[in-house]
Amino acid sequence: MSTLHIISTPHQLLYFGLLLLSALLMGKLFARLGAGEIAGQILGGLLINPYFLMRLGFASREYQQAFGSFKFLMFAVFSLIVFGLGEEMHIERMKKAGRDTFAISIIQVTLTFSLISILFFLVGTSLILSLIIGTVGVATAPAALFILIKTMGIEGDLRYKTGNIVVLSNVIQVIMFSIFLQIASDAETGKILIPAKILGVMFKEMGLAVIVGMIIFGVLKLAVKDIKLEAMPTPSSDKTGLGFLRFIFEDTPTPSLEIFLLILGLICAGSAIAWSLGLPFLITSLTAGVLVANFHSRRVFDSLFIGNVTPLLNLIFFALVGASLRLDAYNFKILFYVLLYVIGRAVGKFIGTRIGCKITQQDLKITKCLPMLMLPQAGLAAVQVAFIGMALSEGEFIFQIVIPAMIVFEVGGILASEHALKRWKSWVIGEERILKGEGVLEKERSLLSSTLKENNIKIPLIGTDKIQVINEMLDCLVDNGEIEKKTKDYLFNEVIQREKIQSTGIGDGIAIPHTRSELVDRLICALGIKKDEGISFNSIDGIPVNILFLFISPEKETGAHLKLLSEISFVLRKRKNRELLKNMTKREEVYNFFRNIKI
Repeated sequence: MSTLHIISTPHQLLYFGLLLLSALLMGKLFARLGAGEIAGQILGGLLINPYFLMRLGFASREYQQAFGSFKFLMFAVFSLIVFGLGEEMHIERMKKAGRDTFAISIIQVTLTFSLISILFFLVGTSLILSLIIGTVGVATAPAALFILIKTMGIEGDLRYKTGNIVVLSNVIQVIMFSIFLQIASDAETGKILIPAKILGVMFKEMGLAVIVGMIIFGVLKLAVKDIKLEAMPTPSSDKTGLGFLRFIFEDTPTPSLEIFLLILGLICAGSAIAWSLGLPFLITSLTAGVLVANFHSRRVFDSLFIGNVTPLLNLIFFALVGASLRLDAYNFKILFYVLLYVIGRAVGKFIGTRIGCKITQQDLKITKCLPMLMLPQAGLAAVQVAFIGMALSEGEFIFQIVIPAMIVFEVGGILASEHALKRWKSWVIGEERILKGEGVLEKERSLLSSTLKENNIKIPLIGTDKIQVINEMLDCLVDNGEIEKKTKDYLFNEVIQREKIQSTGIGDGIAIPHTRSELVDRLICALGIKKDEGISFNSIDGIPVNILFLFISPEKETGAHLKLLSEISFVLRKRKNRELLKNMTKREEVYNFFRNIKI
């Protein structure tokens, strides 16, 4: 026994060192290349894959055993991920998600799950394994996607809807996965022999898993009850039982780290108990998270994102996923299944989300971009198939299919998402800076003077609110043949959607409602002046608007779009010009003013 210990320990040290170095280097390389750090970490683990190295004669059986001794870390990270999902199930957050978000989530989850399950069942996979693979396909990669959204500075409707749909889809997915996995596990152990008994057994096991989760929550609430994350609390006088536990945590100089360790310990212990009893341990972790979110401080979840700890756990986890691939088991049949999964999931996610957007009548820009953002897949799916590989006799089959496909989605999905976000951002890029008066104008012929036509000037505006005056100015463009009547309503919706992203009321009584659309092939501009008290436009300074510029530009002409916006902002930032325009009563005056203005 001691000999085995002496032999295995050096191999463990060697393997762990190589694991960290390989995953770190490949992750950084892929991040620099814009291909996704997670995909790099998985490939880093693949480079030191024990099965692959043994096949080449570069590793021994002890090396493979050392690798196996680290697998438990994957499930520790998995349990934390599911616990963290509970934060998104706070009742107030769920209320704010809205019916549209729920509808899109349900539609894309149903289509993706059904399509993948049917495809695998048709090629001879057992029904329960097909259902499990279909469930895994539903999972989306929130971490990688949210990092990309944050890095690119995406705001507004797209960010809000993406976040809610990804979270709701993953919560639904975890519940579905737990149910189907438990059915498969019970079937293998002989618990479920009669289909009619499945429902009763599942209710019992789910209920027990929930009870274990409630116990975790109870201990966590008692232990962390009086901790203040901002300042050091006064030590508790109760030093017995759980009061003693609270006393210890109150006395720590780094409460966030201690809370993290407490959560990790409780979740790991609770999951282990549930697992050993044959219960769906994911439901245990999710239950604890949901209870903390709704009946305790949601700030507890902040401890899951400690800067120096979380990246290390993620790196180890994804490296182990790559190292777990059985490269020696791959053949054309497995590669066919990988391709089937990729096609089924890509079609299900893209078409399902697009159908959901159409049914809920989302803005065209949302409909074009959102489906691409549902494609990335990483952490949640990776840890689920890693668990399946250990929990089910045929689990290795699923693992070998999903992990290579996941790398495709992590790289290709992130690239597709980045393209979609760039497209979204191109509709608003540079506008905030220009609307604040920070735009730089080129010294050339004024685009404003050549774009604004005399017939497209409306004095006075009759409407009394934002909706009415935007409609009024679009009617002016229809009457003058600038846009077709049949496209007016669509363009109106596009302008309003742009207002939802951020009000174009730039202050000082000025608003510049605008949009970019594929329905026009040139810049079109209209100007309206309101003569009385002005219109509420949710401007940054709260001042009612008297001067409105509305313009529509071709979707692909970013440069001209920004130049016109910059010129309008530049002219109207001068108080003298604003006062002149407000006092003008004839459109000829306004037209000549802009024809002669020096920019």
